[in-house]
Amino acid sequence: TIDSSGNVHKAGMIVQVQSAQLLTGSQYSNTSTSYTDILSVTITPKFSSSKILFQLAGDCGSSGDNTALLLKVFRNINGGSFTAIGGGGFCYENNNYDACALAVMDSPSTTNACIYKLQGALSDSGSGTGYFPTRWAIGDTIEGNTITVMEIAQ
Repeated sequence: TIDSSGNVHKAGMIVQVQSAQLLTGSQYSNTSTSYTDILSVTITPKFSSSKILFQLAGDCGSSGDNTALLLKVFRNINGGSFTAIGGGGFCYENNNYDACALAVMDSPSTTNACIYKLQGALSDSGSGTGYFPTRWAIGDTIEGNTITVMEIAQ
């Protein structure tokens, strides 16, 4: 398909990519079973038929025995309310960090701005702290927790 600007779009093509990285001096932590914001990213789809692929790549952990850091993805369209679109991700690493990843495919059916945010909560109240650090080392490389959204043409 060729749009009015002369751009070619085929089903499965990545139209655009947006990302956000947690690289500030403070890490996310939560001591509650209530979900709170970790990181967000905004994308404005070019086509209402597009799908949006949300991906998380990072590192997380918790300090409590038998307590996991639970992760969920929420989406807001054009300033409306946030709706949970995926989750079930968790990190159960006790007193340590471990790799975590989460992917959710969404069909927002809009060309309005969409905010995707990652939230975290503890699986058990009063039993530690869930952490989502700002940076971790892989060999000599310092990485940051990243969320990425990709618009995929249909």
